[in-house]
Amino acid sequence: MTKKQSKFKVTLKMNDTEYKGSGDDLKEIVLAFNPPFFKTGAVLEVQMGKQKTDQYYPVFRAKKLYTNKIFLECQMKWIEMRFKE
Repeated sequence: MTKKQSKFKVTLKMNDTEYKGSGDDLKEIVLAFNPPFFKTGAVLEVQMGKQKTDQYYPVFRAKKLYTNKIFLECQMKWIEMRFKE
């Protein structure tokens, strides 16, 4: 029996807390973290296989990830495109 590997491994560092998750849909992973409040900027680290990228979001943009679905969709597509280069 083979165990299916997740496509993405994601870490969100925010408010002195580290959220970790993995799965095949980047947007669903990020939405699952659902931080309770935003007092600091956020660093989103995404790993796909051996490739790794990170993105810093100031407080107002970190809030936007969870309140504006279009912004979230655009940011996740942009991060996925980094891996296709």
